[in-house]
Amino acid sequence: MCSASHGTSASSARTFRLDATEKDLAALAALITWRTVIRNETLENSSLDDAVGKPWGRECRIFADNFFDVWYLRIEAGERTSLHAHVKKVTHLLCLSGEGVVTSLNGEKRLSAGGLVTVAAGAFHSTSATNGPLTLVEIETPRNKLDLVRLDDAYRRDTTHYEQSVQQTLRSRLRELPQMPGAMIRSDSPDGRFGFSIETGTDVQRGGHDESVLFYVPVGLRVLLMQPGTPLRPVGPESVEVDTRVDYLAIRSRRPGDYEPDEGWGMAATCSSTVTGCPRSSRVPSVPLPR
Repeated sequence: MCSASHGTSASSARTFRLDATEKDLAALAALITWRTVIRNETLENSSLDDAVGKPWGRECRIFADNFFDVWYLRIEAGERTSLHAHVKKVTHLLCLSGEGVVTSLNGEKRLSAGGLVTVAAGAFHSTSATNGPLTLVEIETPRNKLDLVRLDDAYRRDTTHYEQSVQQTLRSRLRELPQMPGAMIRSDSPDGRFGFSIETGTDVQRGGHDESVLFYVPVGLRVLLMQPGTPLRPVGPESVEVDTRVDYLAIRSRRPGDYEPDEGWGMAATCSSTVTGCPRSSRVPSVPLPR
C-alpha cells in the first residue's frame, strides 16, 4: 500500500472529513503541468450509463442530474482505488457493507457499514477493501466523472485518464425522472442487494421510520444553491431532520431474492483495454509523495 500514511495505524470514526492541506496542494502543483488535461464530462454522453470495469472491481451510475452524480462501487477484497484527487468537486463516500481503509496524505481512517466520508476538492484519497468486498455509494458534485488526478496507482494507469470501457449492459436501466429535469435513476444495484428511489421530503416525513433505509441523500437545485449538506443516516424513528422542500435519494437494503443479480456482477473485474497493465506496480507519476 502507498506510504502516504507514513506508518501510522488507521484510526476509526463513524463520520469524518478529508480537507485539502498543504501536502495536497504541493502534490497537485507537481502533477498539473502545461500538458495536464483535466477533462470535463459531456452530460449527453451515454457511455457511462452501464457498468464500468475497473482493475479493483466495478462501478455503475445509479443517479444523476445536472448537478449531482451518484455511483455504486464494489471494491474487491484486497484491492484499492488509486490515490487520487478531484480538483473541481466534493465527494461523499457512503459505506453500505464491508470493511475498508481510507488513506489520505495525512493518515488512514477505518471505514465500515454505515460510515460516511466527506472528501473536499483537492484532497487526495484512496479506498481499500480489507476484509472481503467493500460496497460504497459515491456522491459527487458538480457532476463530472472525468475530474481526476492520480498521484499513486497500483495498476499503472496514467495521471488523469478515467476508464470508459463498459464491461456490461445492466438489467436495471437508468430511467428518466419526469419530476426532476435532467435527472435519471437506476432502481436496483447490479448485485440485487440495494434499491434506489427518489422521495419528497414530505413522503419521507410521513413515511416514518423505515428500517430498510440506509441513507437519505438530499439532491436537487435547492440543495446545491441554498443548503448544501451531507447525506442523512437514519438510526431511529426521530433521527432524521427532513426538509419538506427537498427531494431525497433513498438507499435501501433488499432482502435476498427480491432482485435477480446481473450475471457476473460481484466477480473481480478483468483488465479492460483502457488499463495499461493490471499487475500492481509502484507509483506512476514521477513526483514524490509529500511529507
